[in-house]
Amino acid sequence: MNPFNPSFGRIPELFLDRKPQIQYICQELNNRNSPYHTSLIYGVRGCGKTVFMTDLGNEMSKEKDWLVSTIPVTEHMISDLISVIYMRSPLSIRKALDHMEGISFSAFGLQVKYKDAKEHMSYQTLLYEVLNILKKKNKKLLILVDEVTNIPAMREFASLYQLLVRDGYEISLIMTGLPHQVSELQKNPVLTFLLRSARIEIDPIDLNTIRYSYETTFLKAGKQLDPQTLLQMTKMTKGYAYAFQLLGYLIWNQTEGISVITDDVISSVIPRYQLELFRNSYTKIFEDLSEKDREFLFAMAQLGNDFIKMQDINKKLHKSSGYTSVYRRRLLDAQIVRSRSYGTLTFNLPYFREYIIQTKELFYDASVY
Repeated sequence: MNPFNPSFGRIPELFLDRKPQIQYICQELNNRNSPYHTSLIYGVRGCGKTVFMTDLGNEMSKEKDWLVSTIPVTEHMISDLISVIYMRSPLSIRKALDHMEGISFSAFGLQVKYKDAKEHMSYQTLLYEVLNILKKKNKKLLILVDEVTNIPAMREFASLYQLLVRDGYEISLIMTGLPHQVSELQKNPVLTFLLRSARIEIDPIDLNTIRYSYETTFLKAGKQLDPQTLLQMTKMTKGYAYAFQLLGYLIWNQTEGISVITDDVISSVIPRYQLELFRNSYTKIFEDLSEKDREFLFAMAQLGNDFIKMQDINKKLHKSSGYTSVYRRRLLDAQIVRSRSYGTLTFNLPYFREYIIQTKELFYDASVY
């Protein structure tokens, strides 16, 4: 069976974990004064944010004084949280929750029986009661929220969380999000406390780790790799988590019944590799960018694939360094480009320059830029 899994949001069988980083955050969560009690995990689409958060939640679930609850971003986040707390709680806590007035739990989820209060106020009151029970049982609560967006329900939930922290409840919140979504949420005047939260950036995977993983995985399956081919495969990922899984998946399928992985095998999967990167990841990344961000990337793509000087980008766009520095910073934060030395940039994702050139040729008037 193919051990690589390019599906989004699921922990692959072949998981390049970040144990040192996860262990550090787990230690911080057990420090009452740590900023990691409110954390934002961010990075480009496909970098492994959800997998990282899931692994972190699994580690914290092993600790007897913690209860971990994962909830989606929906219009019913508070009631969803109460339901998940109930389902994840040990029997002694569920029995205590069953005796709470105003609610009942069934196969259909949380049922509210309050008559004279607005629904969302009822849920807030109930959550306080639930947390009081957890407090009596010496349980701390870790809430995990995947892919935050700046919608009213998310803002309401974050505001309530802030009140719960102020009231001294042992509660922590870790969220994942794309850089621009995290930024929008932090800029909300009601949620400025998020600016003081810990920012956990999911960096590209170390290339030595990728090389070792490819080598050991294919050798274990009886497939030989010469050093140059292994190096080429490793470099083709640029440390991008989705690319690592996708390229491994395609090569594995392409070499079924073959014992040697050659350059010809690598060349044969490149068209499909690019197609899947473009369709499943880069199109959505591009859609989230502003038109000015796109103009900047168009200029970069036309200037080359290696490290490009900012002064050349300025000339290409006919703009001052003060103007382009804004978009340089935005694209660096979004992990779409990176800088190795002062005043230079390169594309951070494999074949992203090719995607930008193709997109420009297909959908934009070449005479505009």
